Amino acid sequence: MPVKLLIDNCTVINNHLAPARGGKVSFTHLIGSALVKAVRAMPEMNNGFDVVDGKPP
Repeated sequence: MPVKLLIDNCTVINNHLAPARGGKVSFTHLIGSALVKAVRAMPEMNNGFDVVDGKPP
């Protein structure tokens, strides 16, 4: 996503939230939301590992 579009989206959302209840949306909120939507759409991409005895498996 182009940064200009990200800035514009934050501005639009913040202007919409201001009169209703206040609060602000940041880039982190938008990126986090996109990541959650991506993992829901493609759950096979949600992967991780645990450290066992100080070493990855």
